[in-house]
Amino acid sequence: MNQRQQSWLKLMSITLLLPLVILATGSWYMASLGRELRFRAFETEADETLESMRYVAATEKYLCKSLSDVFDQNPGGDQLKNALETFLKSHELTCRYLIWSADGNVQHSNFDWQQFSGDWKLAFKDMNSVVDRPAFVKQMPATSLQNLRQIFGPNFFPRYYHMCFSDRYLKLLRTDASQNRPMVWLNINHNYGLSVFFEYEVLESDCGLRHFTFNTDRQLLLGYLDPERVMTGTPGLAAELQPHLERLRGSFSRVHELAGYQLVTNFISRTRTGFCAVKTSQIERGEFVVWFNAVLAAMLAVMLVFAIISYRLIVSRASVSMRLTRQLLLLFVVSNLLPGFVLLVIGSDYLQQFRQSLISSSFNQSNSYLQNIDELYISELTAQKDNMEKAQPELIAALAKNQVNRASIRGFLDKQQPQPYRFFLVASDSGIVASSRGILKNGKVHEAFLKSFRKDEIRVNTADAMHKLGSYVLNTLNKRAVSKKVGTEVEFVVESMAQKRPLEMIQMFLELDSFWEWALGTRTYPTYLKMIKIFDPGLYDYLLLYLWDAYELEIKFMSRIYHNLNRNEFGLKIVAVDERFEQAFPPEALQNRRLKEFS
Repeated sequence: MNQRQQSWLKLMSITLLLPLVILATGSWYMASLGRELRFRAFETEADETLESMRYVAATEKYLCKSLSDVFDQNPGGDQLKNALETFLKSHELTCRYLIWSADGNVQHSNFDWQQFSGDWKLAFKDMNSVVDRPAFVKQMPATSLQNLRQIFGPNFFPRYYHMCFSDRYLKLLRTDASQNRPMVWLNINHNYGLSVFFEYEVLESDCGLRHFTFNTDRQLLLGYLDPERVMTGTPGLAAELQPHLERLRGSFSRVHELAGYQLVTNFISRTRTGFCAVKTSQIERGEFVVWFNAVLAAMLAVMLVFAIISYRLIVSRASVSMRLTRQLLLLFVVSNLLPGFVLLVIGSDYLQQFRQSLISSSFNQSNSYLQNIDELYISELTAQKDNMEKAQPELIAALAKNQVNRASIRGFLDKQQPQPYRFFLVASDSGIVASSRGILKNGKVHEAFLKSFRKDEIRVNTADAMHKLGSYVLNTLNKRAVSKKVGTEVEFVVESMAQKRPLEMIQMFLELDSFWEWALGTRTYPTYLKMIKIFDPGLYDYLLLYLWDAYELEIKFMSRIYHNLNRNEFGLKIVAVDERFEQAFPPEALQNRRLKEFS
C-alpha cells in the first residue's frame, strides 16, 4: 500500500468511518423506537380486544343481546328463520325455536310444537295484548294465563317477558323453579314472533367467546384458557402454548414472552383467562418508515460519491471535471452529514415521545373527566333531595290536618322528576299507607288514584307489607308496644326484602342521612328516606320512602348536564349511550355502527 492510499484511507476514516458508525447506531436506536411503538400498539389493541372478549364471555347476556339483534334485523318469515339458524350453527348451539306469523299461526319450528297441550295461536294473541297494554296482565283471563304457562312453564309471568331483550340486566326467562322446563327467550310484535328454548347447560358454555375467538377477523392471535386447555383458532398456537398453561394461569403478570410469542392476558370470566398474542419476530422485525429509508439511502449515496471522487483525486491523481462550487457543495454536504443525522435521530425521538405523551395525556384527561362525570352523579341525588325538601312543607301541612288523600299525595309526587319507581308514606298508628297509585287503610284499599290499583294485587300487597314494616319501625322508635304477631310478620318482610333483621333495619334508618340503596335481587334502587315529626317533637308520625328506577334517574341526570359536558377545557367530545342502546346523547349516536359495536 503506497503513501497515497494510506492518505486516502486516513481521510475516509476521519470523514466517513465515524459517520458510518453513528449511522449504524442511530439506525439501531430508530429500530428500537419502532419496536417500542409496535409493542405499545399491540398492547392497546390487545386491551380493547380483551374487553370485547369479556363481554362475549358473559354467555347469558350475550345470547339475549344477539337474539334481540337477530329478531330486530330480520322481520319474520324465512328471513328470520335463516338468520336464526345461521346464528345457532355458527355458535354450535342446540335449542328449540318457533316463529309465529302475523296471524298467529306457527310459520317455522324445529320441533313438533303440536305435542304441547297449549294453544300457540292464542299465546301469540295474548302476548301481543301484553305488548300493547301492559295492564292487560292484571285482567288476563285465567285460561289465557294457564295456556301461556302450559307452553312456556308453570312460573312464566307475562309482565316480565321483556327482561330477556330490553331489561337493564338481560337474562333468559326462568319459567320453572324446578328447572324441568327450559329457559325461554321471547319477543313478539304484531307482524311476527319468536320463542327460543335453551337448556340450562347453555349457561356453562362459552359459545359467544368461542365464536369470537375462532371467527373474528383480526391481525392479533386470539384465544383463552379454560380450566384444562388452551383454546384458539390459530393452527398450532394451542399446542405451542399448552406446556405453559400453568404458568399463564398462575401468573399475576399481564404481559408474557414465551414460545416465541408476546402475549397480553386478562381475566374475562370467573374461570377463564383471555389472551392476545403476536409473534415476537413481528415486533422485532419491523420496517423503517419510507422517509427514513430515503434519508439513509441519500446519505449513503453522498458518502459513496465522496469516496469515489476523493479516491480519484488522491490515489489516481486524476482530474475531476467538477466546478469549484460543486466541490465546495459536496464538501459542505459531507461535513454536515453527521450533525444532520444526529439531529434527525434526536428530532424523530422527540416527535415519537411527544406523540406518545399527547396520547397518554389525552387518555388520562379522558379517564379523569369521565370519572368526574361519575362523581357528579352524586349531585343528581342532591338535586332530587332539594326537590323533595321544597315540596315537603306543603305535604307536611296537609298531614298536620290529617289530609292523607289524592290531592296531598299526588300534589307532592307531581313536583318530582322522574316519577317514583315506588313511593310509600306510612303513618305510625292510623293504619294508613299511601303509595303513588292509591291509599290503603288497615290492609284495604281506601282510595285508588287509578282504577287498576284495586285489582293490582302485587302493588296492594307490597304497600301492605311496607305499612307493616314502616309502622313497626315508627312504633319501635316511639317506644310503643308491638305485638308478637306483627313482629314475626315484619321479621319475614325485612329478611325477604332487605336481608336484615328488624333491629338492624331500624339502626340503619337512624344512621342514614337521606339516601339509601334498596337492593332487590340483582337490582338496586336509589331511595330517599325521611322520618317525619309533626304533632309531638319527641315522636315520629310518618315514614316517607321514595324509590327511583336507577336507569330513569341516570337518564334524568345525563339530560340535565349533557350540554355542559362538551364545554370542557380539554376539547373532549362526550357521547353517552345507555346499556340498552335505546337512548343516547346526542341522539344521532344511536346510528353510529362503530359505536354500537363498541358498546
